[in-house]
Amino acid sequence: MNPRLLRGSFNFLRAMMSLNNWSRSPKHILRKKCLDDVIKNFRLGCFLELGAGNGDLTKFFIDKGFNGKCYDIGFQTRVILREIFSSYDVGVIDVLDGFDEVSENYFDYLFAFEVLEHIENDIEALISWSRYLKSGGILLLSVPAHMQAFGLEDRAVGHYRRYEKNELYSMLEQCGYQDIIVYNYGFPLGNITRKISAFLRREKIADKQLTMEQKSILSGIERGEFTNRVSFLFNDYTLLPFILIQRFFYSKDLGDGYILCAKKL
Repeated sequence: MNPRLLRGSFNFLRAMMSLNNWSRSPKHILRKKCLDDVIKNFRLGCFLELGAGNGDLTKFFIDKGFNGKCYDIGFQTRVILREIFSSYDVGVIDVLDGFDEVSENYFDYLFAFEVLEHIENDIEALISWSRYLKSGGILLLSVPAHMQAFGLEDRAVGHYRRYEKNELYSMLEQCGYQDIIVYNYGFPLGNITRKISAFLRREKIADKQLTMEQKSILSGIERGEFTNRVSFLFNDYTLLPFILIQRFFYSKDLGDGYILCAKKL
């Protein structure tokens, strides 16, 4: 085996053993606060979450009173998720190993946060997932914004693409959704921190010899060294001005990420 590929595989396995390399970045906090605004009038129900990663957003919905099931492509990630949710009552949240464990047309909500951009055939994946959502059920997604911003860091975490607003409306209509709303979050702080992160991590990123799937799995449980080092600075209080500012730009197209809400036909 290529020594660089072997080294990359070793580092991948080592990172999979814990969540010590993950912290809440400013963009993650801004995304979660936007989600909080989006779901404020949602009724409680049962969700299916694809690409649960470190489980932070899964916990966000559970703590609000939702219940459901989650899945991630990484076997070790699923082991970690089960450990994280072991203290919850039976039936509140289950970690799936496959979709033969769930019924079609069952869930009230379908969640996938920062997932579609990791899938080469995103439309095919979304159509497949949507089988498990009830007619009239709600789809809630987040994806990175603006293909012109696609760069080395995107490739390093397993992204095939970033998205444009009009493209998202077209994709969701093609997949059988209506009443589509697109929120553009993160402006201006998310735009700035993405550029800083890409600059600081450029050498480490270039050296990562992993498959697209491995990069995708790690993206849900790993942050850059600098982000982890300064993460103590980022919380709901220190970022409050930016949390408030981004609300004025939800309907614009300036931020670094999109959150989509739509109803299944």
